[in-house]
Amino acid sequence: MPVSFTLCGILSRKIETERRISLGRTIIVCLCLINVIIPARLANAQEQVLRLATIEDFKPFVWKENNRAAGIDSDIVSEMARRAGIGTEIKFVPWKRAMHMTKKGTADGAFTAFKTPERESFAHYLSYPIHFSTYSLFVVKGHEFLFQSVEDLYEKEIGINSGFSLGKKFEEAKKNGKILVQEAKTTEQNIKKLLIGRFEAYIGNLHATLYALKTMGLSGRIVYLPHPVQKPRGAYLIISKTAEIKNKEELIRRLDDALKKMKEDGTIENIHSKYLD
Repeated sequence: MPVSFTLCGILSRKIETERRISLGRTIIVCLCLINVIIPARLANAQEQVLRLATIEDFKPFVWKENNRAAGIDSDIVSEMARRAGIGTEIKFVPWKRAMHMTKKGTADGAFTAFKTPERESFAHYLSYPIHFSTYSLFVVKGHEFLFQSVEDLYEKEIGINSGFSLGKKFEEAKKNGKILVQEAKTTEQNIKKLLIGRFEAYIGNLHATLYALKTMGLSGRIVYLPHPVQKPRGAYLIISKTAEIKNKEELIRRLDDALKKMKEDGTIENIHSKYLD
């Protein structure tokens, strides 16, 4: 056999061997990277999951459906978290417990809460509210009365949802016994109590109560008084000051940025329309 052919064969086999070695090294490097990157990403994903508490039934803002959160606020929070690059775990509890969990740090936060001095002492508020709430007085049709201020409720018995704060004047009047207050866990429970005369009026979120009356077939039997109990108030996602959250300040900034962009690009308006139109 000519020498040239022998050399070519040896060279060809050498090149093929080196190619296989190189390919093998590449595969090993890739496997090593996968073993490092994937667990790191999974760890990061696990670290960046917010454990949030909220009320179980506050339609159309939030409620539990098939063991998942539904409603305006839950949709907004879910999309906001997605844009901020984090996940959420939602726990449904009575509102008082949601605030207690946030205060103690057994929950990373809660939604959606009004601003009060007490809550600001244990929670960070986002810069923008999830929604604005208007609270109105609901009465059985035919039993309307003049209402302009909290003083018009003195010596009356009023129903409210458990754990809700209705402003300084109302809380002072309640504390001093000038307004008699009954509490129930849900809007529907309070509506039923109002119908049977357990109290004279129910103070509830305007949209939530109208939604409940519609689904209960009671829109014509219960009406709301024209003057609201208070000016519309922002309701916020709050983050616990005591909960152990990695890079908490940076996380809050990302959530703020996401919510701001959602307001600007029409996402929040679209979510409202989905449930209220």
